[in-house]
Amino acid sequence: MLVGCFVSRLDFHFIMSDNEKQICEDLKEINLQISELEQEIAAELREVLQSVPDPEADPEIISFDGYTYIMNGHGFFVPPYMMENHYPRFVRQIHEEEGNFNPEVWMKDASKKPACINWDYEAKKPGVLTIVTNRHNSDDDDSEESLK
Repeated sequence: MLVGCFVSRLDFHFIMSDNEKQICEDLKEINLQISELEQEIAAELREVLQSVPDPEADPEIISFDGYTYIMNGHGFFVPPYMMENHYPRFVRQIHEEEGNFNPEVWMKDASKKPACINWDYEAKKPGVLTIVTNRHNSDDDDSEESLK
């Protein structure tokens, strides 16, 4: 006949050494911190997911000086090739309207377009456009050109 011995969790806690008790308390604290971090990450993820545009949405656009621009969510308009991942249906529509179905051609053409344009809503024209060029020489600071 086998005689079993039952030790409850509470009894087990009393037979642990002080070092083992400290380890258990540390693990509880770590689990609590992990839980708090998971909640923070989940909140940040929800915020990021809300900022991702709906791929089927019609974004805010302008056409200026023969070019089409799409609002990027930070107050700047950018060429459609830069927003292709965010608004695929809309960019396809622009490709069709402008007769350009080849993204490589669009990218080559983009070198002629400003990278981004700050739209002045009151004047209904581009505001001051700042182009920053990075130089590889460490002695030179970034140079800026302003266009109107």
